[in-house]
Amino acid sequence: MPPKSRLRKWAWIGGVLIALLAGVGILSLFGRDLWQKAVPSKAVAESARLDPRLSYEGPYRNIHPDVQYVGDASCLTCHPNETASFHQHPMGRSLLPIAQVAPEQVYDKAHNNPFQALGSQFIVERQSDKVQHRQKRQDAMGNVLVDYSMEVHYAIGSGRAGYSYLTDRDGYLFQTAISWFSQKQIWDLSPGFNEGLAVGRPIEADCLFCHANQVRPRQGYKNRFEQPIFDGTVIGCERCHGPGQRHIETVDKLDIVNPKNLSAALYDAVCEQCHLSGIRVLPYGREQFDFRPGLPREDFFSVFVYSAKPGEKAPAVTHVEEMHESRCYQGTSGDAKLKCASCHSPHHYVGTAQRVAHYRASCLACHENQGCSLPRAVRLQTSKEDSCIDCHMSRQSTEDIPHTAATDHRILRSVRSKPTRQMPWTDNSGGWLLTPFGGRRVELGDRQAERDLGIALIQASSGSLVPASRGAVQAQFLLDRAQVAPDDSDAWEAEGYALLLQHNGAGARAAFDQSLSVRPERERALAGAAEAAGQEGQVEKAIDYWRRAVKVNPWMPIYRRQLALLLMRKQLWDEVRSTCQAWMRLDPGSTEARMLWVTCLASAGEKDKAREEFTHIEALQPPNLDQLRALFAQQMR
Repeated sequence: MPPKSRLRKWAWIGGVLIALLAGVGILSLFGRDLWQKAVPSKAVAESARLDPRLSYEGPYRNIHPDVQYVGDASCLTCHPNETASFHQHPMGRSLLPIAQVAPEQVYDKAHNNPFQALGSQFIVERQSDKVQHRQKRQDAMGNVLVDYSMEVHYAIGSGRAGYSYLTDRDGYLFQTAISWFSQKQIWDLSPGFNEGLAVGRPIEADCLFCHANQVRPRQGYKNRFEQPIFDGTVIGCERCHGPGQRHIETVDKLDIVNPKNLSAALYDAVCEQCHLSGIRVLPYGREQFDFRPGLPREDFFSVFVYSAKPGEKAPAVTHVEEMHESRCYQGTSGDAKLKCASCHSPHHYVGTAQRVAHYRASCLACHENQGCSLPRAVRLQTSKEDSCIDCHMSRQSTEDIPHTAATDHRILRSVRSKPTRQMPWTDNSGGWLLTPFGGRRVELGDRQAERDLGIALIQASSGSLVPASRGAVQAQFLLDRAQVAPDDSDAWEAEGYALLLQHNGAGARAAFDQSLSVRPERERALAGAAEAAGQEGQVEKAIDYWRRAVKVNPWMPIYRRQLALLLMRKQLWDEVRSTCQAWMRLDPGSTEARMLWVTCLASAGEKDKAREEFTHIEALQPPNLDQLRALFAQQMR
């Protein structure tokens, strides 16, 4: 048994190391006072589950959930032209197996391959239909410090703006750190990536909802899917027309939705599946792919929005919100109401050569009798092609997608007349930090709306989109009023984070445990429960939650990190070693993982190996190297 003085030494060193490494949190933390909830009546719970597909009374007969999807191949026989043209459209090329994309791309130095980012060299390597994305790091002498590669399985995006790439790790999907940017014809770092994401960003079903036809997520998991993952990779015909089983059997026009015959609001709802940005919340009892064209979007998911502050650049994919701000939208109604399809056809891609003429025709459909107030000679000074959209829908770079420009859909009367925007908490939205898209208000007493807004506020708080402390208070207030059903794991998880942010670990853990009682593999709830247990000082409980999280998703380096640091606090060195080694395999460039490995070696008396490993850390040049050197010196005494 080690002498007590040695145990005290390593307990002290462990505490110092934990303090040095504790800057990275698994998620934003949420919490408040312990609460009591009335269990909702069975009638309330059942009413929240009502399926709008079952109560539909319109003309179309493919709304019912029993009508099956059949795939694009079934449409081809009767609609060859529409099918062929659609698959030239960006939606028809939204996600493809890499074998279909690899031969079309270039991989030479002239196109920025390899490139430098995050202190590493990133390389795209192609062999036949297989592609590897590789991260490599060397010291000044050329010695390899990090050499990490991922096989690419899918290209996500149409290629018009660019591609990002996905790797499939036994059913767990991750985005790689390398993307292709078409406008500049270069390879570069994927948008939003930092050193912590260099080994892959987990891709959830919410992301794939707008890039794939349909996916099979495993409920509760962050990025795990059933095999085969996709029911059709590209966006398919049935995403806009609804399931086609009845129609291919009967060929009856009312057995398939034709969006052209829908009202403007219902037609736009089809587009808003993907083109309305904001914070999305599924109502209690709804699944991600329940939406049916021909029904209101609000029946299947709520979207809560916040506006850019004055002077901020608009984020990507805000076209619906911008269109609703335009005078063209606000000043039209009935059959003449401006909608997405007024300018965009989902069946035909408008190329660069046709762009000016196509959109001019769209504008003149309404403005033929009351055209531009400027003489043509003046207009030509701005646009040699006399383009309507060059003046009224300017292209501007986006902050969140580098090397890419988006079109302003506010249809400004003049490029100089830029309306200001206000954050939702300064408008007439009842004081909530978020507001439902479309001008609706969340009325107290509407339990479904209260529940949805509460969840949205927690999502916004975790992404630093609203003031976190205020968001947590509002979220808890709403979720308490909503009387969340016992099996509503989404809402209980949100309740847990609302409490955790307010530093009530006991209440937060109770909420997370309720969520986990419904879905024991729910990763976010496991992570939150671990944070809550740690906040209470219950290290053994926190370790148990992190062990469960690692078992649920063995590919997440952050889970290994959090578990290893807590194991070190308890001086469970054998498990620290195995956990640290797994962490380094998942993220070989992590100086945190390597410093913990040095500590493991030093604690076991393997000082020569510890010195060798520490030279590796020095070569990686972490920003806190001086602190690590001081700690290493202490370990070597």
